[in-house]
Amino acid sequence: MKTFKIFFLVSVIFIIACIPLLSIVSTTGAYKSSEMEAETSNAVPSAPILIDDDNDWIDLINSGRCVGQGTSNRPYVISNLRIDGGGSECILIASVRDVFYKIVD
Repeated sequence: MKTFKIFFLVSVIFIIACIPLLSIVSTTGAYKSSEMEAETSNAVPSAPILIDDDNDWIDLINSGRCVGQGTSNRPYVISNLRIDGGGSECILIASVRDVFYKIVD
């Protein structure tokens, strides 16, 4: 019983000590909705992206939603898109090998 009391007391002290840290993280790391809208206002609307094989990268480049060559020096880059996944995945990349890519913004 004494061990439980000590454990309980240490837990309460730890939680109380962490409260100021939680408030700092929540105020500095959170976006306001107006800031989020300003950042995405220049983004181009896009349908969800499904890349299931290497040829899908070419289709994505041809549609203007991606640039690059898929190499380590010039990876495919998906950026500046506002993708509405409708409650599902916005970008799904599967079954792709030996391709370098970045998703930005």
